[in-house]
Amino acid sequence: YNADSLDNSAADFIALDETFTTCDVEVSASAIATALETLNQWPEGDAVFNNALTLSIRVRAFVQNASFKVPSQTFSNTVSVQTLPYYVELKNADPDIWYLIGADIGNGSWGSDVPTGSLPMQTVADFEYDKKTGFGQITWTGYLGGNGFKVKHLTSSWDEQIGQGSAYGAFVKNDGGSGNITVPTAGIYTITIDTEKLDGIDDKADCSSAVKVEAYDGTPTIFAGMCVSGNFNDWGDTAMEPVHSYDGAENHDWYTTITLDGAQEIKFKEPGSWDYNSGGSISETQDGSYYGYGTNNGANICPAAGKYLVIYNDITRFYRFILQEE
Repeated sequence: YNADSLDNSAADFIALDETFTTCDVEVSASAIATALETLNQWPEGDAVFNNALTLSIRVRAFVQNASFKVPSQTFSNTVSVQTLPYYVELKNADPDIWYLIGADIGNGSWGSDVPTGSLPMQTVADFEYDKKTGFGQITWTGYLGGNGFKVKHLTSSWDEQIGQGSAYGAFVKNDGGSGNITVPTAGIYTITIDTEKLDGIDDKADCSSAVKVEAYDGTPTIFAGMCVSGNFNDWGDTAMEPVHSYDGAENHDWYTTITLDGAQEIKFKEPGSWDYNSGGSISETQDGSYYGYGTNNGANICPAAGKYLVIYNDITRFYRFILQEE
């Protein structure tokens, strides 16, 4: 709790991002300064910087199981310390992404494997996401066969999910007893979620104001294959695998894993031809991954060196490079 908070309309506490597995730790001054700035939303140049503030601190110790739930926790006593905050350049939060899962998604396994079990949704081009929370609109366009699906926030947990309410078109938040979302007719649909609106809706309440599943206006090309081409393969065709392989699926999402040595230039294209190709700019996430939207004959995509899980949607031309641990 910050006893000298200048704006009590915001939360009056914040947990540091870094966690520790030992009792003897050192917390950096920059971590404290960043926490104070984030908590109070002080802008650069605010008079509060370099003025002493009283800050109350306590330690939280917890046990976390394999499902990332916390069955046991305890807190220390609270101590007050004098701080001298200074300005830290804050990074904007990454867009808040949810995952599609179900019999209409990937291999239909309801599994956690990305992308064949759980498929991350896409950002909306040119949308301005909340810099602190990452909330905003996310979307996906593709084929739904009418077999059912849900949307979940984390691949590792069902605590935050979106299911079907009393009927198709009614959606409910965080209700494990909700039905699978089942479109009435197989076809191409666009799913849109406003995560800011969703955050303000109570558990087990109707969230239809934040979730839309709408028929797609158009007939997209069905490609027999999709490739990645670039310096790393001498601008040849490295085949991508279809994400959606359940019985009866019409696939429009593709994936592969590539390793890039040094900066590279990359495009997505149909096999054996450049008639359909995608390139463009990319945005970097805080963990070193990338995402963006391409255009036909657009600029080459230039991610940094690394090993990536690459996902591409041939309707929206959205691409995602997810950095993998070596």
